[in-house]
Amino acid sequence: MLRVLSIRLTGKGVADAVVEFREKANILAGDSDTGKSYLVHLLDYVFGADKLSKRIDEAEPYSQLFVEFGNTEGESITLERHLSGGNLMLHSGKFSNREEGKSENIAPKRSGTSKAKDVTEVLFKFAGIAEAQLRRDDLGNTNRLTIRTLLPLFLVDEVSMIDERSPVLGRGGYDITPRKRAFVYLLTGKDDEGIIASEKKEIVNAKLTGQLSLISDLLKPIEQRIQSRPSHAADEGIEKVDDAISSLSKSLSDHSSERKELEEQRRTVFASAQRAESQIVAIDELLKQYRLLDERYRTDLERLDFIAEGAHFFDGLQEVRCPLCDQLMSPDHVHKASEQSNAVYSAARAEAAKILAHRQDLGETIETVVHLRETRVGEQTDFQNETRRIDTRIGDHLGTCPPGWQLAVEPLGSSPPTAGGYAKRRYSSH
Repeated sequence: MLRVLSIRLTGKGVADAVVEFREKANILAGDSDTGKSYLVHLLDYVFGADKLSKRIDEAEPYSQLFVEFGNTEGESITLERHLSGGNLMLHSGKFSNREEGKSENIAPKRSGTSKAKDVTEVLFKFAGIAEAQLRRDDLGNTNRLTIRTLLPLFLVDEVSMIDERSPVLGRGGYDITPRKRAFVYLLTGKDDEGIIASEKKEIVNAKLTGQLSLISDLLKPIEQRIQSRPSHAADEGIEKVDDAISSLSKSLSDHSSERKELEEQRRTVFASAQRAESQIVAIDELLKQYRLLDERYRTDLERLDFIAEGAHFFDGLQEVRCPLCDQLMSPDHVHKASEQSNAVYSAARAEAAKILAHRQDLGETIETVVHLRETRVGEQTDFQNETRRIDTRIGDHLGTCPPGWQLAVEPLGSSPPTAGGYAKRRYSSH
């Protein structure tokens, strides 16, 4: 079991800011903008996020983040990370008992096939959780289970609390499969390491169709020659056909290794292009939601302006009747509300300032997501160009004729290409 004992921020010239947690479940409650969600971002940051995704003015004097963890054996470790980024330091024991010079430098996460020690390996080993491979999509492709994937299972933020969806699975998106598989792994202890990824049905069918079409085209001229020969030359014709088939088979066999390599490259590039396309779709949906939220902020600001201005000019109204008793609003009226105009005006301005800050953060986020989308579109274009290049190489490769044979290419016109993206070819002997 892994338990967060405390979260601590330190800095020069300021007292440490510390939040300590008790055993079992902990609930953080308070007014808006008091730092509740900031603690969630601090945990995500120490669990390996590339950067701290939220900043608050109260935390500006601090530079270092320390998070203490405990397990069922009563042991403690402390992870340290600078708020501006970089690697982490692993300290044995609690914050107060750490010893300088005995700490260990660890990476926030692994990249590619790296086996470097990272936060996930340290915390899983400390908590007694085995490393696992979990499915990341319906095709059976797998990814390594990380501590950040498990974060929504034991830390529920205020948005998930009021949402009608499961706080564990959240809204459906590109990460819905790994989140489901992580939950199953915690319940059963079984991962997906032995699963074999399957090809898409359309690709398999297209490949088989292309192979059948190629074989049929190769055998057709041989069958026509056999039928056109006189009976007395049958034996001689059969021998020539056998020799031709043998020569053709040898030629195809000599190039099979290169052809398989090209097909494997094409599958890899095609999968990367599909992955980029799925991310573009997810980003477009996210941008749509962000722009709806920005429009909501804009209308809220207009309503606050109206409330503030209405409160300011309330005293200028004449012959106004009270909505409670229907009497004229005289200076000594019992239900007089003009004294409250300053308070209404101040409250409206404070709320508007908060919305403006949120809207600025939202604008920066939208700009980042738009840049990410442009990157993915560029990657998708590069993958598509690479796929066409490989298709051309495969087509040229299959166009190699065995000795004594002539290649005739049939134009496809506007018809779709056969499996692999290349045109139909017909071999015939001289």
